[in-house]
Amino acid sequence: MPQPDQLLKHFELARRDLLELTTANRMLSTPREQSHGASIEIVDESSLAVFQMLVRDGRTMRFEEGVAEESSTPAELSTTGSEMPSTISATEMARSPPRRRTKKQGAETAPNGPGMGGTVGANSQSTGSGKTDDVSVADDVLHTILAPEELDRRLALLMADGTTLMQEQGVNVLYLALGFLRWYEPNAPETSRDAPLILIPVMLERGRAGNRYALSWDEGEIDTNLSLKTRMKVDFGIEIPELPDTEELSPVTY
Repeated sequence: MPQPDQLLKHFELARRDLLELTTANRMLSTPREQSHGASIEIVDESSLAVFQMLVRDGRTMRFEEGVAEESSTPAELSTTGSEMPSTISATEMARSPPRRRTKKQGAETAPNGPGMGGTVGANSQSTGSGKTDDVSVADDVLHTILAPEELDRRLALLMADGTTLMQEQGVNVLYLALGFLRWYEPNAPETSRDAPLILIPVMLERGRAGNRYALSWDEGEIDTNLSLKTRMKVDFGIEIPELPDTEELSPVTY
């Protein structure tokens, strides 16, 4: 009879075989360009504050579109995204859609370059200052830099896909992602990859008044990224820790 440790090893190998561990898996390489796709990236928000409102307080949040910025005349614009500075040249600006920022007071957010949400369903990036554990939230708005029509298109697509899979397979594939790990493959060090860390299962509902979409936690298990955990362990020998119980979880501390 196999020993317990052998059974665990066989179980671990069998589970690994079920995972897609190539960068074709969006859980390992999440496209975060704002110009296309179905994911929605949240900007100018604190991960801790969003977690507090959705999970601890059990409240719903709504999405708000961005506003167009005035065109800039300098040949080169220096912009800052959630983490890394980037530069947009005049030539690139001519090929790119108009810059947009959030409606949030004092926001100076510009689209990030390639490499910066969508998990299996919707994964939104929450970016905070990382300075304190202040969980104060001014409102229930999740700010984006998307145009109104594009925001509505993505929300409708995410809701339709999520509803279809729930009806056909009984599985919720709609997630809000808090925090991303930027990593590099050993055989392709010039290409950065972004993978979500904390995954919160959520529901999207469309309101009757004004057709507003509401986002809420579905009270399912909050988990970390299993594909990322496996890839980091296999490739680099890095153990990504398990999440603590929801009552003890702090996105900033984790």
